Amino acid sequence: MVSFSFLSILSLAKAGLFCYPGSTLRIQNSAVFLSLMRGQQSLYNSLFPQAVLSELKNKSKRNVYLVERDDKLACRYYFHANIRRARYDDCLVELSAEFDLTHNVIMQRLQLRLDFLKKLVKDQTPLTVLKKKYPFYNWNVNYKLAV
Repeated sequence: MVSFSFLSILSLAKAGLFCYPGSTLRIQNSAVFLSLMRGQQSLYNSLFPQAVLSELKNKSKRNVYLVERDDKLACRYYFHANIRRARYDDCLVELSAEFDLTHNVIMQRLQLRLDFLKKLVKDQTPLTVLKKKYPFYNWNVNYKLAV
């Protein structure tokens, strides 16, 4: 269930964006709740990721640096998985130690930045570009994992 403020529902209504077939609208304590159809979130998120990212950017002031952190997370994942050729579980352990996030959160955040990761892989981004973009990380290919 997704919660919207009344003003955001009004603006969505003007744009004609909140009336989906099979969705229900409920008002409780001046909050408006919109129940979405089964599978709508996964289909919408996978087809239109830029809409999800813009929604995350506008969510609150707490998430100001979230996209930048997720870009760093994606670059480090690319480094560990593609350049260092570490196993999947070792990549998650290392990223968990570097970013103080759980494995589930890491995978959720990487899923949101999947287009960025695909671009890194497609372009075969060299290590020198990553070093230049984020010089404060250890980009040594032979260092020991935090396992």
